[in-house]
Amino acid sequence: MNNRSSHRPDIKPGVLVRSRYAAGWFARIIEVEKRKDTSPLVTVETLCTADGSPTGSDTTPDGWSSWMNFPRGMPPSASNRTGRRPTIAGTCRSGSDRGAANPPDPVTKTREVPLGLSDEERINKVVWAVNALASNGRKLRKLVESKDYDDIPYGSSEEAAALVGYLDQVWHAYLGAGSNGMFWIIGGDHNNPVEKPGAPWSTAIIAQCERNRPLPADTVSWDELAGKQPFDPFDNFLDVRGLLPLDYHKLIFDTYAWTEQLVYALRRYRDKLLAGFPALDKLISDIQGCCFDLFQKQEAFGRAYVGSRLLKALYETDPRVKEIFLELCFHHDLGPGIREGRLKDVIAWDHWRLDHKATPQNAIVLALRISGRRFKHAHKLRQIIEKTRGMGVREKVLQREFDKCLKASQEEEESSRKRYSQNRDWDALEAIHGYGSHLDAWLKGEE
Repeated sequence: MNNRSSHRPDIKPGVLVRSRYAAGWFARIIEVEKRKDTSPLVTVETLCTADGSPTGSDTTPDGWSSWMNFPRGMPPSASNRTGRRPTIAGTCRSGSDRGAANPPDPVTKTREVPLGLSDEERINKVVWAVNALASNGRKLRKLVESKDYDDIPYGSSEEAAALVGYLDQVWHAYLGAGSNGMFWIIGGDHNNPVEKPGAPWSTAIIAQCERNRPLPADTVSWDELAGKQPFDPFDNFLDVRGLLPLDYHKLIFDTYAWTEQLVYALRRYRDKLLAGFPALDKLISDIQGCCFDLFQKQEAFGRAYVGSRLLKALYETDPRVKEIFLELCFHHDLGPGIREGRLKDVIAWDHWRLDHKATPQNAIVLALRISGRRFKHAHKLRQIIEKTRGMGVREKVLQREFDKCLKASQEEEESSRKRYSQNRDWDALEAIHGYGSHLDAWLKGEE
């Protein structure tokens, strides 16, 4: 799954924005009306379809949601939508223009549209979610079959193999529901004009064309806007996914996230579209149930979640503390501290935080404890002491925590040297004697 940026660009009139998520819509912002206690009402000039990859919730208009994926800029019909939803303005055409071969230029006007998904949008999202799940299945299969316990936790192959089995079925669960009895007359998807997503060929061609659509010179990409935002360590580093230790864990986490995309698109309404994919509907539940089994057995997931929440609280203790953490790149020490620790340790750190006042000194002390042996450079300690003058932070307290970090670092270095020496002796003995009685006797201390 895409590593989504948590940044959202400022919504300003006159800017033409294009989505960063593959094919992407783009829209020129005409007017922004700030509204009290609700999301802003945004008037846009042009809307284009996206490829269906995750673009956020449609309940947050100011978050640039995927509700903008209207075909030809048309808002979805609200006739079959129920419940109260946020609204946003968009480019609209009259109903008589929707199917016209040469529709007139859209007229920009403010109109509040209930946020919803058309069948075409839902199918588009389903295709891309199915593709991502199948891809994750292939990657996970390689890890399971390799039996390399540096890449997959010991004893988890059986559960992972069950998940791979479900992921192998997703394309058939989607495509197996369709048929084309008129192929001998009208042909198939590959030899007819591409008009809408759904089949593999048409969906892929639409996505490629959207990715390469010529845009006005003043178009600003999402990446350019996000690149101007301040660095956020909780985007790919200290978020839950970033704190998962192995690619294996990330694949399972991504798989579950993509099933939620499928639930959103396929089960959005209890209608004929959902009824037309019974196998896929069931498979979603099977995959999520298998993910649950993995989540509850492997503490890496709980550790990443609690750790991310803990670190977020530390960064938000005080703006001055956050500035120090960012300037000294603390995420490089805090991330491994969470990933390599135990869940019990992470929970204990969080309890310590809750039992003490949220002061700059306590936040820095806890950050040093989480970093542990990784925080071993005296010049960084001096920088912290200098930057915290006047903040009520006692130098002796920081020095005491630093001494513990330095001691842990020295112990780890000594342990590493011993392991290296043992491995070298092992290699030498193996080269001379092979895996025989001499090696067994040496391991038992008899030689």
